[in-house]
Amino acid sequence: MQIDSLVRVAYTAPTAPNTDAVAWHLIRVGTFRELRDSENKRLTDTRLVELAAAHHPWIPGAYRVASGWVHLSPDHLRAVFHSKETTDREGQPILVFDGGIPISAISDPAGGLADLLDAMTRGTAELFASMEVWESRKGLPRGQTRDITSISELQLA
Repeated sequence: MQIDSLVRVAYTAPTAPNTDAVAWHLIRVGTFRELRDSENKRLTDTRLVELAAAHHPWIPGAYRVASGWVHLSPDHLRAVFHSKETTDREGQPILVFDGGIPISAISDPAGGLADLLDAMTRGTAELFASMEVWESRKGLPRGQTRDITSISELQLA
């Protein structure tokens, strides 16, 4: 979810020729897939990831892994379900499946969950940074920005 949000904001904030038009299209229940970029390519998830990679080079690799978790890839299934060869009562070989949700750290020996959490954390932080860029130019002609205070510099009372 964080990476999907980041690639959309990363396109809209610094790249979209008309940020307000993109926002208005989405508010009216449009989708990115219906829009086209400056090369007349549809803004599919794959295209948004390609465009975001210029500013966030880690995204393509993280997106491939994260998409697998969302769409029940083999990696996801291997983390949830485990198989074990054994024999039945007659001594015939059988394959037994075991698994459960939520996934425990023990069932993820390769550290995939840690990588996913890292991508979620990084995606969220960079999403907020991209939103600051969007805020700085919202409603202004292309190339103009407002001077804004970074969220990290705000004093909370």
